[in-house]
Amino acid sequence: MIRKILLINIVLLGGCNTTTTDKKSISEKEYYSNGNISAESIVINDTIKNYKTYYESGSLKSMGNYKGEKPEGFHVWYYKNGITETESQFQNGLLVGGTTKFFTNGNIKKYCFYNDNSDLMYINTYDSLGSLIGTQGRLIVSIKYKSPIKVGREMTADYLIATPPDSKGDLIIKEIFDSKIIINKKYNIDSSNFRYSKIYQTVGKYQLIMKVVVNDTMRKRTFVDVDTTSIEVVP
Repeated sequence: MIRKILLINIVLLGGCNTTTTDKKSISEKEYYSNGNISAESIVINDTIKNYKTYYESGSLKSMGNYKGEKPEGFHVWYYKNGITETESQFQNGLLVGGTTKFFTNGNIKKYCFYNDNSDLMYINTYDSLGSLIGTQGRLIVSIKYKSPIKVGREMTADYLIATPPDSKGDLIIKEIFDSKIIINKKYNIDSSNFRYSKIYQTVGKYQLIMKVVVNDTMRKRTFVDVDTTSIEVVP
């Protein structure tokens, strides 16, 4: 991607300076016609590290990494006044996880959460003063697990959870077997990915109930989502 970007910018912006540090690492810079830097990066094998673009005034416009021609990992964009405009996560070129957009005054504008296929699953919208004005979607974005499972084997359930900014959350997991609660545990949410695992020693059908409670500490709002999963254990 940077090769294509560089060729375009050489024509439009006026210049490019490439410095080879070794056979596998290349430092590249682009410049505006006024002499200010427009972009810079370090290319290591097929991975572009610390790709940064700048406004013509010299202030930072964006930064992030690329793998091949695809954005990878954390990327951030800035307004001309230096305030963050957008923060996003990429995986193999796709938007995944949380993306946060901001107003020019620095207050949050929108929080979006994408699943592993880059489908938009959850949105929080805010006004320019920072007040929450709308919510769409579910906090529990997806669950991946296998059922039935053989007795004595480990079962894993992978949960993907939207985690809005300025919030703290808890996971409460209950497991029911034969009409009795056999597990009731609480976990702190410290990331969007949570794995629950267990080895079942008794054949039968289990209910796995997951409750997510997210408290927006700044706006004093609480959001709750609940999902029930059936697990069948066979001989």
